[in-house]
Amino acid sequence: MAAATDNETVDGTPGNGPDNLRDPALHIGGAEGFATAHMEREHTDTDVPVWFDVLDGTDHILATRNGQHVITAWFRWHLAERELRRSQDFLGPDCAFCGLGDVQYKNR
Repeated sequence: MAAATDNETVDGTPGNGPDNLRDPALHIGGAEGFATAHMEREHTDTDVPVWFDVLDGTDHILATRNGQHVITAWFRWHLAERELRRSQDFLGPDCAFCGLGDVQYKNR
C-alpha cells in the first residue's frame, strides 16, 4: 500500500486536503497511528483554526476512545458556544488538554 500524497487518500483517490477546511478543526491522532502524518500536513497547510493533538501511547483506532473527553469539550465549545471550554480546556495558559501529548494549535 502506497503512502498518500497531500491531497490523496492512501488508495490514491482524491482527498479533501487542507484547502477545503472552512471551519475550525480538531485533529486527534496517536503517536503510533498511521494517519498522523496526514493530519500534521493538514494542520501545517490549512488557514482555519486547528487544534491538533498526538496522544501519547495511542494508535489510530484508540485515538477516538482515548480522546473522547477532548472531542466532547470541542463540541461543547464550537456547537454549544460555551466559551469557557476555549480558555479552560484548549487555549488557556493552564489548559486541561495541553498536557495530553504533542499539542499544537494555530489561527485561534
